[in-house]
Amino acid sequence: LLSAYQHFWHDRPMDVVVPVPLFERRLRKRGFNQVYLAIRHWENQNWQGALPALPMLARDALRRKRSTPPQTGLGRRDRMQNVKDAFEVSVSHSIIKKRILLVDDVYTTGATVSECTRILLKEGAEAVDILTLARAM
Repeated sequence: LLSAYQHFWHDRPMDVVVPVPLFERRLRKRGFNQVYLAIRHWENQNWQGALPALPMLARDALRRKRSTPPQTGLGRRDRMQNVKDAFEVSVSHSIIKKRILLVDDVYTTGATVSECTRILLKEGAEAVDILTLARAM
């Protein structure tokens, strides 16, 4: 993911990187957020001189405010309905007038990242770009 960021955003670095959150109960049950694990090292390194400059990691800027059933097996329309209004900005000062890099593990129909993007823009983000580890085919 870091290599992809450096390759595709070298000429337009983002301000903040936000992982797609899990609902609190699912996070407690699983014990980790797989998206956060994939990018957590971005905040603990000395990246001076890295091109592009690495964005600040805002782990808790976005919150899943309600539990949603897994998206597996759902069609596009059902996926969109499943995640509608499931997210909220919990730390608004970290996203207002900022260019956000939203990170998710798998992009299937785009329902989750579309809903997260809608909320981030509604709450004042300047722009939202998406980076995912995999694309379902």
